[in-house]
Amino acid sequence: SGDYRMTINLSNFMSNDDSTFYNIFAEDDGSSKIHGAIKPANAVVEMVGYFIVPNGWTATAARVDATDSGGSSITRDLTFESFTTYGSTGFSSLGTAPTGSESSFSSSMAGASDKLLLIRINTTSTTDHIRGGYIKLTR
Repeated sequence: SGDYRMTINLSNFMSNDDSTFYNIFAEDDGSSKIHGAIKPANAVVEMVGYFIVPNGWTATAARVDATDSGGSSITRDLTFESFTTYGSTGFSSLGTAPTGSESSFSSSMAGASDKLLLIRINTTSTTDHIRGGYIKLTR
């Protein structure tokens, strides 16, 4: 159908500016339910990730999955934005959505050398585990 699902790289996420002390951790306890996920070190930390939409492609939707420490699905709020990286300032809202299912953006984002897709995850607990997901691209 011309769609491509680009895997979300969890290493692209960092903590937001709500606290300078707390970070994001990678879960490496060997549990098949949460191993490899990332989680906040404090409940006030939101996760913010930046993703390159390749030139010639357009981002139209995304999915991010979240679980609790037992591996059960949980719902957290996502925010999507087109972030200008150079030559200008600003961002454009692409909408909000819950974790756990593919959500279409309110407007699509064409890949460009001066734009990044920003995904913000509003975590609420240190037991929130972000498993990953994808960005839906079309030509």
